[in-house]
Amino acid sequence: MSLMERVQTKINGLKGDGNYRVFSILKKSAEQFPSVKVSANEKSDGAALNMASLDYMGMSVDTRVIDAMVKTAREVGVGSGGSRNIGGTCQEHVDLEKELAIWHEKEAALIFSSGYVANHTAVSVLGSLPDTVVFSDSLNHASIIEGCRTARCQKEIFDHNNPEDLRARLQKCENVENKVVVVESLYSMDGDFGKVEEIFDIADEFSASKIVNEVHAIGTYGPAGAGLCSELGCVHRADLIIGSLSKGVGTQGGYIAGSLEIVDFIRSFGYGFIFTCSLPPAIMKAAVESIAALKERDLERRGLAEKSNLMRHLLTKASIPFLPGNSHIIPVMVGEPIPCQMISNRLLAERNILVPAIKYPTVPKNGSRLRVTVTARHTKEQIEAFVANLADIYKQEIGV
Repeated sequence: MSLMERVQTKINGLKGDGNYRVFSILKKSAEQFPSVKVSANEKSDGAALNMASLDYMGMSVDTRVIDAMVKTAREVGVGSGGSRNIGGTCQEHVDLEKELAIWHEKEAALIFSSGYVANHTAVSVLGSLPDTVVFSDSLNHASIIEGCRTARCQKEIFDHNNPEDLRARLQKCENVENKVVVVESLYSMDGDFGKVEEIFDIADEFSASKIVNEVHAIGTYGPAGAGLCSELGCVHRADLIIGSLSKGVGTQGGYIAGSLEIVDFIRSFGYGFIFTCSLPPAIMKAAVESIAALKERDLERRGLAEKSNLMRHLLTKASIPFLPGNSHIIPVMVGEPIPCQMISNRLLAERNILVPAIKYPTVPKNGSRLRVTVTARHTKEQIEAFVANLADIYKQEIGV
């Protein structure tokens, strides 16, 4: 078989299994958020209600954030002009890193092009140290898994959110010099919180380092929006915090925050940081402004929690199955990929509601779901309308 035949066979396999991905092309409007126009929705010229946005706090459309970005772009231009080592370190990068370190109560921070790159680089660099074992939760993000692979270190995958399984695996590797435990504070596909404090306790028993991926909790939890560790009062116990600027902060990029030594080590040896162009300074300025605003948004965070609870209550009343949890991420379970995609397609075409189907390999086979997210800017009426429409189509397709 030729290369073209081989790749086409793989693509055909995805299509046959119902796991082939088709993107919805959106035309966003700052004034209409959380609604968007979707080019594929030919039956309607109106906006579709977006129930899948990662812009959890609506900061990408905040006028304060937009004004900061536009003003900076006019002053300094659009691109940064290079990697951080070759003319691409602007004052805006340094200012944001200082702000991130303060936000997470750490000595230093470092910005990456995305949360994926931040995870991958940090784990791969720390895992590359001699005599290292990385202990990773079984539901950790693909970027963490790839970081372990790149490091080529020994890894122990412990059962999701199971501190006792972690303990057993740490005991088995008790004589290893460098033990690194990696967990998430909020798991994005299941919507459940990590048992961060319990896992910290066990890691400390075995003198293991602790990395927490806070990507989906940034902006939405904590008294100043600094994440779940901040809310739990245990941020000082984490050796490294990994965060995102593209979700709760509403801009673009990822970052790490930790001690001067660890951050400098990753800065000095992390290929994902060294060999890429730095993010535009205007985006960095927008992120600084967004964080300043998020520190003042405790009322909106409480509102987000209330709206998320309302969504779960209404789904329960409608007998729609969803994974248990207390976050703003609510996975509605379907199982098979083809009916899951059909529900998603019909919601958009018939009801002007955007909620993409999440399928393998993002989630396990037969674990297809609609990953529903509530944002701080969704209204009670929008949530009620969404559940009513979802219940109607879900029951038609699944037959329950």
